[in-house]
Amino acid sequence: MGIVVIGAVFVDIKGYPLSTYIPGGRNAGRIEQVHGGVSRNVVEDIANVELRPTFVGLVDDTGMGQDVIDKLAKHKVNTRFIQKKPDGMGTWLAIFDNDGDVHAAISKRPDTTPLTTLLENMLELSRLVSSEEPLPLAETDLGLLCAERLQIQRELSQNPSVEYILKGGGRGTCVIPTNETYMTRVIDNLLQNAAKFTATGSITVCCEKDDRERRFHILVADTGIGIAPDKQEWVFDRFTKVDSFKPGSGIGLYLCRLIVTRLGGAIRVCPDYRAGCCIEITLPY
Repeated sequence: MGIVVIGAVFVDIKGYPLSTYIPGGRNAGRIEQVHGGVSRNVVEDIANVELRPTFVGLVDDTGMGQDVIDKLAKHKVNTRFIQKKPDGMGTWLAIFDNDGDVHAAISKRPDTTPLTTLLENMLELSRLVSSEEPLPLAETDLGLLCAERLQIQRELSQNPSVEYILKGGGRGTCVIPTNETYMTRVIDNLLQNAAKFTATGSITVCCEKDDRERRFHILVADTGIGIAPDKQEWVFDRFTKVDSFKPGSGIGLYLCRLIVTRLGGAIRVCPDYRAGCCIEITLPY
């Protein structure tokens, strides 16, 4: 990937008086609005010396956010890892006096939570790819884990138009040897994807333990936009996105498959599900 710059994007709004600046009074002047943020500025400077850097950051899901992406792309910055989201950019508002000094300033910090999630996924991906050591297993109640992660996603989404449903998985009935940390990451990724693409309807998690086949099944189903039949395997490739306008890095499902495979299981999009998208995980025990 070469040089990677990680950080926030700001919009700098600067006010300059046209006549003698009056502190605490009304001042006629001119306003300048420019793309800013230390990391954004740094990656643009690096690109200007033809080093083709990659920028990992966030922008607003607005025309201004797209302007930031377009300008960086023109400077030959790799913008694949820039995510769009509400309040993705910060704002710095400054008033300058006649000597060019900042007389007053205020800033709004961006919400960088999705950026943190992206970095965690990339670090986890790096660890998994660089090592072939078996993942440690311990007795884990996957039904309880699914219930907890579903409740957390319900609280995070704050979308009253979507119902969150858990089927199966009574306490103590879904205990198998697996890796709780890695399965938490898998469930979270699937629920976040479902919430991202489901505006109304429901998100359902089903848990089923098959003692005869010694297989544990988890299904995460939604009533969202779904995945076209010819894309149902493609979505598990690295850096692929169903909708390029939605936030995301394109490594979530790739990471899920990598983890589930390392645990000896399988993950797929259910081809016969038509109400949205349904992803099935099968784990041995």
